[in-house]
Amino acid sequence: VCMVCALIARNFADTTGWFSVDGLALRTLTKIFLILFILVSTCALQLDLIFDLSAPIVAVFFLELVVNVLFARFVYFNLLGRDFRGMLIAVGGLAFSMGMAANGLSNMQSLCEKYGPNTDGFLVVCVVGLILLAISNTLLIKFLLTIF
Repeated sequence: VCMVCALIARNFADTTGWFSVDGLALRTLTKIFLILFILVSTCALQLDLIFDLSAPIVAVFFLELVVNVLFARFVYFNLLGRDFRGMLIAVGGLAFSMGMAANGLSNMQSLCEKYGPNTDGFLVVCVVGLILLAISNTLLIKFLLTIF
């Protein structure tokens, strides 16, 4: 809901010129809140509760990592044009498939700071990853809870 409200407000501001959004302030706030989100999500992990399952979890994690890296390299990157945009979406998709959308956006932001801006990658990863999957997951979970 918050993301949709921000999307509407930003598009309204850009089209009407009623108020302006400072790009530097927005980027600074984005970095601060992204760091806080990553910090809070990693601090909330309760590693002591899953200590007995650590070996299988690590094995599954590394298997998932290898499969996702190969998929990002040979599918995302090749299908999306073998250019900066394809690499940016591959990096975001890799991090998103590993379960951390905020980490993917942070990695994409670091690449854009080093090699130049590209809004297509952020648009694809944010819209597909954060909005569509979040909505579909919510509906799917509610549907499955009503069945079972």
